[in-house]
Amino acid sequence: MIENDLSQIDAVRDSRAGDVFHYRWAARRCLRMLDFKSKINYVVIEGSSESSRPGEFVMDVTEYVESSEGGKEDINYFQLKHSVKRVEEPFQLSELQNTIDGYADRFKDIWQKRQLRSLSIQISPFSTSH
Repeated sequence: MIENDLSQIDAVRDSRAGDVFHYRWAARRCLRMLDFKSKINYVVIEGSSESSRPGEFVMDVTEYVESSEGGKEDINYFQLKHSVKRVEEPFQLSELQNTIDGYADRFKDIWQKRQLRSLSIQISPFSTSH
């Protein structure tokens, strides 16, 4: 019983470490908006402003950036793969299947429906120790 409790504590600790990493990463991205020359209109954390569209659950951060082309915008989607356990083991491309499928579904849905200048997708694997 005690071993089970300890494994649950470790799982929660790892999950919270991932959350902290994601929020700090997002906060650093948001700080870019303080630059007077920044074209970032707004940032959504843990999703996008189009929450009913396909692929919503693979987005950790979405940036909406003003474009110089009248009425069009740039959208930057970010998915952060973070692990505190796999510090020495790289992520395999095959592990990103659901993420890639989610972004493909979003791309197909949104590209012709919105006035976009560009749409960028970034998947970043990170590993850190406790």
